[in-house]
Amino acid sequence: MTSPSPRDLNRAAVMDLAMRHANLTRNNAVEMSGLSKATISRVVDELLADGMLVEGGDNQTIGRGRPSRFLTAAPELGMVIGVDMGITTTRMLVADLNGTVLATVKRPTRNGLRARAHGQWLAKQIAGSARQAAMPHAPLLQTTVSVPGKIDSTGQIARTAMPQLADHDLRGQLARELGCDVRLENDANMALRGEMTDGAAVGCPNVGMFVVSTALSAAVAIDRAILKGNRAVLGDIGRLPFEGTRCLSDVLSVSGIEHAAAANGHAIQLDELVAEPAGHPAVAKIRDDFTEGMALAISAMLLVVDPDLIVFNGRLLPLLEQLLDPITERVTSIVPAVPPLQLSQADGFSGTRGALTVALEQARKLIRERTLDRAS
Repeated sequence: MTSPSPRDLNRAAVMDLAMRHANLTRNNAVEMSGLSKATISRVVDELLADGMLVEGGDNQTIGRGRPSRFLTAAPELGMVIGVDMGITTTRMLVADLNGTVLATVKRPTRNGLRARAHGQWLAKQIAGSARQAAMPHAPLLQTTVSVPGKIDSTGQIARTAMPQLADHDLRGQLARELGCDVRLENDANMALRGEMTDGAAVGCPNVGMFVVSTALSAAVAIDRAILKGNRAVLGDIGRLPFEGTRCLSDVLSVSGIEHAAAANGHAIQLDELVAEPAGHPAVAKIRDDFTEGMALAISAMLLVVDPDLIVFNGRLLPLLEQLLDPITERVTSIVPAVPPLQLSQADGFSGTRGALTVALEQARKLIRERTLDRAS
């Protein structure tokens, strides 16, 4: 295979700019790429002729001459989907290659199915979301699925809070049924990625993340890189012991709290945990355990990683918000310096946004390769 020529690389660079920057004009492309105006004009004309770019709309800036027109990736090149498959809810975002969200979908997760049937259900939901985008001539290029579990070095599920998916090649099944490349990613990692993209952690290089939901998980980014580890155990903080035979997952996850309450003969409701615990003593105990457990989890992260910010997400966010002051006070008694503790404002979509960001990255790489191939 021959190396790309300067002309090939110029085409790929302009295409990349058009996908990553909204409202790109030819003048913007000159400034961002460092290429001459003549080169940009020639490359843009070639990409327009090849159907890789489209030009439309006017940049109504003040100045001489005709307004510049905006350059975007041609819609027919394809779209991507980010999926956050939670234990109770599945969320999906569909976007074009410019990152414009075309459809937002939220569905109850179908449980009680065997592995293959669950994969078929998920593939059907993803395909339906693609149809909602109303781009019938655009192929689905990439799908990234955030799952509540650990992903091994081969991209497969190593452990999961959804037992029906254990030892199942979900990635391969989805790729076959959807006809596109599929990646599986850990839910906490994708939630952190979403918060770093356009959420509470934008511009912060060192961030910790806790997902306190049906299951408990954590993630860490250092110098903007999300750590994954080598043995699919990083972030599995719920395994840490808590008061005797219990672990943090028993007091910091919906499933753990419900199980503990049921063992004591109390069918707990989440809204009971947020209400003042003046009634049943089991509720007060759960709240006290949650406060202590969350303080220990935060302290462990601070003592090992020392992030500049910690973000929280998940179904137990209302309880965490109510108990944040006593949690912070307890953390301060353990760790001398505590960074900001920030609740997610993404309305449950931070994991979906993170998955979409990864899908966009992979699809744009594919388009870059195609641009180079067409130029050869």
